[in-house]
Amino acid sequence: MAYYTRFTLTISNVPDQSMESLEQAIKAFGFEARDNGSYVCRAAWYSDKEDMRRISALYPEVLFTLHGRGEEATDLWYRYFKGGKMQYAPAKIIYDEFDENQLK
Repeated sequence: MAYYTRFTLTISNVPDQSMESLEQAIKAFGFEARDNGSYVCRAAWYSDKEDMRRISALYPEVLFTLHGRGEEATDLWYRYFKGGKMQYAPAKIIYDEFDENQLK
């Protein structure tokens, strides 16, 4: 059984001459363009890290921000790609401690 994730991709600092080829590469992974300039897809995409590293290496000046929302409620993260490198930022869910003074 596949595990599906909703991916949202935003890109920054794209040189004008690269936009068309970059958009074709993004759409090859199943992304659809949204009106706000982002791209979305829902997929069981298990090679996202490797694929995004390769694309970002081809466009080293571009910042790719990939947001993931998995099937499990706590599976939320961002991955940032630039020049073939990646930074992973998982969600941090924090609950306040009980404070009787907060009761209303």
